[in-house]
Amino acid sequence: PFSGSSPVSAAAIAAASAPASGVPASAFATSAATAATAATPSDDELQPWEMDGWVPTTASGSQKTPNMIRNELQRYIDGSSETQTAIIGRMGVNNNSFRRFMNPSTYKGKWSGCQNGTYWAAARLLALAKYD
Repeated sequence: PFSGSSPVSAAAIAAASAPASGVPASAFATSAATAATAATPSDDELQPWEMDGWVPTTASGSQKTPNMIRNELQRYIDGSSETQTAIIGRMGVNNNSFRRFMNPSTYKGKWSGCQNGTYWAAARLLALAKYD
Protein backbone atom coordinates (compact mmCIF):
# COMPACT_ATOMS: atom_id res chain seq x y z
CA PRO A 1 0.00 0.00 0.00
CA PHE A 2 1.15 3.47 -0.85
CA SER A 3 1.27 5.72 2.19
CA GLY A 4 2.97 8.76 0.70
CA SER A 5 -0.19 10.55 -0.40
CA SER A 6 -0.80 14.02 0.97
CA PRO A 7 -3.98 14.76 2.89
CA VAL A 8 -6.75 16.53 1.01
CA SER A 9 -8.92 19.07 2.80
CA ALA A 10 -12.68 18.66 2.96
CA ALA A 11 -13.06 21.99 1.16
CA ALA A 12 -10.95 20.73 -1.76
CA ILE A 13 -13.06 17.57 -1.98
CA ALA A 14 -16.23 19.64 -1.84
CA ALA A 15 -14.98 22.01 -4.53
CA ALA A 16 -14.10 19.12 -6.82
CA SER A 17 -17.43 17.39 -6.28
CA ALA A 18 -19.65 20.50 -6.46
CA PRO A 19 -21.99 20.54 -9.46
CA ALA A 20 -21.73 23.32 -12.00
CA SER A 21 -25.23 24.52 -11.04
CA GLY A 22 -23.89 27.48 -9.10
CA VAL A 23 -24.39 25.90 -5.66
CA PRO A 24 -21.56 27.08 -3.39
CA ALA A 25 -18.93 24.46 -2.62
CA SER A 26 -19.37 25.08 1.12
CA ALA A 27 -22.80 23.45 0.91
CA PHE A 28 -21.08 20.16 0.10
CA ALA A 29 -18.23 20.40 2.63
CA THR A 30 -19.92 18.40 5.39
CA SER A 31 -20.99 15.51 3.18
CA ALA A 32 -17.62 15.38 1.41
CA ALA A 33 -15.77 15.33 4.74
CA THR A 34 -18.06 12.61 6.07
CA ALA A 35 -17.53 10.53 2.93
CA ALA A 36 -13.76 10.92 3.17
CA THR A 37 -13.66 9.75 6.79
CA ALA A 38 -16.11 6.91 6.20
CA ALA A 39 -13.89 5.49 3.46
CA THR A 40 -10.81 5.20 5.69
CA PRO A 41 -10.62 3.32 8.98
CA SER A 42 -10.09 5.40 12.12
CA ASP A 43 -6.78 5.38 13.94
CA ASP A 44 -8.41 3.21 16.62
CA GLU A 45 -8.94 0.43 14.04
CA LEU A 46 -5.41 0.56 12.58
CA GLN A 47 -2.46 -1.38 13.87
CA PRO A 48 0.63 0.77 14.66
CA TRP A 49 2.47 -0.35 11.50
CA GLU A 50 -0.52 0.69 9.34
CA MET A 51 -0.47 4.32 10.51
CA ASP A 52 1.29 7.13 8.68
CA GLY A 53 4.63 8.01 10.19
CA TRP A 54 5.21 4.59 11.76
CA VAL A 55 8.86 3.67 12.27
CA PRO A 56 10.15 0.24 13.36
CA THR A 57 11.72 0.65 16.78
CA THR A 58 13.78 -1.39 19.20
CA ALA A 59 12.71 -2.03 22.80
CA SER A 60 14.61 1.11 23.83
CA GLY A 61 12.66 3.21 21.32
CA SER A 62 15.36 3.88 18.72
CA GLN A 63 14.74 3.17 15.05
CA LYS A 64 15.84 -0.26 13.82
CA THR A 65 18.73 -0.13 11.37
CA PRO A 66 18.49 -1.86 7.99
CA ASN A 67 20.94 -4.49 9.29
CA MET A 68 18.57 -5.30 12.17
CA ILE A 69 15.62 -5.64 9.80
CA ARG A 70 17.72 -7.67 7.34
CA ASN A 71 18.78 -10.12 10.07
CA GLU A 72 15.24 -10.45 11.49
CA LEU A 73 13.86 -11.00 7.99
CA GLN A 74 16.43 -13.70 7.22
CA ARG A 75 15.58 -15.50 10.48
CA TYR A 76 11.86 -15.20 9.61
CA ILE A 77 12.44 -16.67 6.14
CA ASP A 78 14.61 -19.48 7.52
CA GLY A 79 11.99 -20.42 10.13
CA SER A 80 8.98 -20.17 7.82
CA SER A 81 7.35 -22.99 5.92
CA GLU A 82 6.61 -20.49 3.10
CA THR A 83 8.99 -20.08 0.21
CA GLN A 84 11.09 -16.94 -0.05
CA THR A 85 9.20 -16.07 -3.25
CA ALA A 86 5.86 -16.27 -1.42
CA ILE A 87 7.16 -14.04 1.37
CA ILE A 88 8.46 -11.49 -1.15
CA GLY A 89 5.05 -11.55 -2.81
CA ARG A 90 3.30 -11.00 0.52
CA MET A 91 5.55 -8.02 1.20
CA GLY A 92 4.68 -6.61 -2.22
CA VAL A 93 8.24 -5.80 -3.27
CA ASN A 94 10.15 -6.44 -6.45
CA ASN A 95 12.57 -9.40 -6.38
CA ASN A 96 15.49 -7.19 -7.49
CA SER A 97 14.74 -4.69 -4.74
CA PHE A 98 14.63 -7.53 -2.21
CA ARG A 99 17.95 -8.93 -3.47
CA ARG A 100 19.65 -5.51 -3.25
CA PHE A 101 18.33 -4.94 0.28
CA MET A 102 19.45 -8.35 1.51
CA ASN A 103 23.01 -7.76 0.23
CA PRO A 104 24.62 -5.55 2.91
CA SER A 105 27.49 -4.52 0.63
CA THR A 106 25.01 -2.72 -1.66
CA TYR A 107 24.77 0.25 0.72
CA LYS A 108 27.58 2.52 1.81
CA GLY A 109 26.05 4.02 4.95
CA LYS A 110 24.43 2.48 8.00
CA TRP A 111 21.03 4.01 7.15
CA SER A 112 21.14 3.90 3.33
CA GLY A 113 19.03 0.73 3.23
CA CYS A 114 16.03 2.70 4.56
CA GLN A 115 15.59 4.11 1.06
CA ASN A 116 14.77 0.66 -0.27
CA GLY A 117 11.07 -0.23 -0.08
CA THR A 118 12.00 -3.70 1.20
CA TYR A 119 13.12 -2.10 4.50
CA TRP A 120 9.62 -0.76 5.18
CA ALA A 121 7.76 -3.77 3.77
CA ALA A 122 9.89 -6.18 5.83
CA ALA A 123 9.47 -4.07 8.97
CA ARG A 124 5.68 -4.18 8.55
CA LEU A 125 5.71 -7.93 7.84
CA LEU A 126 7.86 -8.59 10.92
CA ALA A 127 5.65 -6.37 13.11
CA LEU A 128 2.59 -8.27 11.88
CA ALA A 129 4.30 -11.62 12.51
CA LYS A 130 5.25 -10.51 16.01
CA TYR A 131 1.67 -9.35 16.66
CA ASP A 132 0.15 -12.66 15.50
